[in-house]
Amino acid sequence: MVEILEIMVDKDTEICFEQSAALLTNEGYFARYRVHLATMTCRVAWETVESEMPLGLTRFSTYDSFKKALRRERGNNLPAQVRLTIK
Repeated sequence: MVEILEIMVDKDTEICFEQSAALLTNEGYFARYRVHLATMTCRVAWETVESEMPLGLTRFSTYDSFKKALRRERGNNLPAQVRLTIK
């Protein structure tokens, strides 16, 4: 006998998962940064995005490394490969 387990996920949880997954891409990470930048300073916006990274991951260990990547992203010169580390 095979049982099928259905898991109900509410819409808010689904949206949260989708936003977290988007932060793992260049496009999603920098788009989220720009959303925060509209209401915060650059450094606080970056710290906020880093705190939103899923699974205890971090994208940039220093603000300086983030700023360098931001310049490369603006120039469309950022590698597609993303490097993540565990906090």
